[in-house]
Amino acid sequence: MNRPQPWSGTADGSLIRHAATQAAADPDRPLFSHVRFGPGGEEARSRLTRAQTIESARSLGGRLAMVADPGERVAILAPEGLDYVIGFIGAMYAGCIAVPLFAPTSLSSNERLGAALRDCEPTVWLVLRKDVRDAAELLSDGTLPPPREIVPIDGDYARWGEGFEGRHCDLAYLQYTSGSTRSPRGVMVSHANVIANVRQLVEAFGATEDGTCVGWLPLHHDMGLVLTVCVPLVTGLSSEFMDPVSFLKRPARWLSLLSRPGPVYTAAPNFAYDLLLRRVQPEETHVDLSRVKVFLNGSERVRAETLRRFTKAFAPHGVTPEVLRPSYGLAEATVFAATTETGGHPTARDFSREALEKGVAQPASEDTVSLVSCGRPIGQQVRIVDPDTREPLVPGNVGEIWLRGPNIAQGYWARAEESAETFGAVLDGVPGWLRTGDLGFEYDGDVFVSGRLKDLIIVDGRNHYPDDIEATIRETAPDLRPDRMAAFEVTRDGRTGVVVVAERTGRAPSAERDIRALEARVRAAVSERHGTTLLAFDVVRPGTLNVTSSGKVARGACRRAYLAGHIAPEADR
Repeated sequence: MNRPQPWSGTADGSLIRHAATQAAADPDRPLFSHVRFGPGGEEARSRLTRAQTIESARSLGGRLAMVADPGERVAILAPEGLDYVIGFIGAMYAGCIAVPLFAPTSLSSNERLGAALRDCEPTVWLVLRKDVRDAAELLSDGTLPPPREIVPIDGDYARWGEGFEGRHCDLAYLQYTSGSTRSPRGVMVSHANVIANVRQLVEAFGATEDGTCVGWLPLHHDMGLVLTVCVPLVTGLSSEFMDPVSFLKRPARWLSLLSRPGPVYTAAPNFAYDLLLRRVQPEETHVDLSRVKVFLNGSERVRAETLRRFTKAFAPHGVTPEVLRPSYGLAEATVFAATTETGGHPTARDFSREALEKGVAQPASEDTVSLVSCGRPIGQQVRIVDPDTREPLVPGNVGEIWLRGPNIAQGYWARAEESAETFGAVLDGVPGWLRTGDLGFEYDGDVFVSGRLKDLIIVDGRNHYPDDIEATIRETAPDLRPDRMAAFEVTRDGRTGVVVVAERTGRAPSAERDIRALEARVRAAVSERHGTTLLAFDVVRPGTLNVTSSGKVARGACRRAYLAGHIAPEADR
């Protein structure tokens, strides 16, 4: 057998053209595989070859072309599975702009879905046949713009595909942001953006043509969509995925999918690796992870302790430090911006807490903050810029991360002014820089992310990073849910300070004296490490805090809910 070669596709054309080229070259090769799990283990596995994918997408595209013009939006409102994938590709085949969302239950329980539909006003809703009536009922109260038609993804459209060659629109899809700080916005991602970012990803991964992308992240999430759907479409690598609920119910299922022949590439936020460590006993788990070439860790702050514990726990199963790949990205850059080099080890450094509060990254051995390097950009530029003066900063100074490259999206849908401000920044006379809103710095050539500009807490002239305060509380109070706490700034009675709300675990509430003892420990730890006094520390019941589509706590939304009186200690309810 010949040694697999790195993918070397070009960055021209469209996603459909790349997929059709792959199908013509090897039509019977599996492309997408969806795994469903039942109580006893794997329940069902459905597959699509390259040829089947193109044939199904072409047929659906032909049907959509009868009701939607090129450039009109097609919302995908379906559960995870192969039908969702076909809906996404079929919309692009029709020359429409795909809008990956999720299956609706009720709009009253999901404001984000309603906001996205009102924002982009899709011409067509794609749903499963069994959900057509339920989808139609969502229109009954008149709060949503009605689509021209609700089309079942899983209908029989073979005759519509006959002779249909497809249509083109420069925009491939709208990626709705998680809305962690504001209402969701539709990031306009072009075919060229996706293809460029896929090239950057496969170069960073050292991906080979016989590899498989394995995932569980939602397909409406930027990381899940690109890894699970777009990388296979462009490169021909296989994709195998399950739905997020299956993972959350039993995290070991992810490991079972990763234990397969051939090179494997996967990605998840940091909390997923922590969840594996809490819910899986490595010594009792029979999986072979030696073929996993990349465990990408991104979408939220990467914790050094998580990397260390994960490597140690799963080393007997074949995990080595170099396959753990701390990364940085965002939907406005399609998804990927920077990662550690192939063959390198994740780098964690200890920086002076006091210096970071003053905006300087200074290595130290006492009173430190441990930050993990997100590596270096591939195929794009990164600069650290003073967000106020918009002047570049020298390495070692904390500022806003700016990016520039072919993967940077086209702006926000129907938000020209905000798009110009975010995507049209000028640096050293060169336009087209993306203002990410993330804070970070460069050190020894690597990018370190320290927080969000809008989440930054400033008390008495000192900068405090919510992630840092939350990390202190995690260490002090292990009984609290580590991924469900939020620190934010509040002004009360003329005084500005820090408020922290944290969800307890699923166990019954502790006695009042235990809550008071916990609060005393937390307040003392925050005061000692961060030099500030908490205005309030509230323990709330599970499920209270606002989270984004990717499961991250939405601090901005939590702050607004707290100020409106919608978040209160459990004892007060």
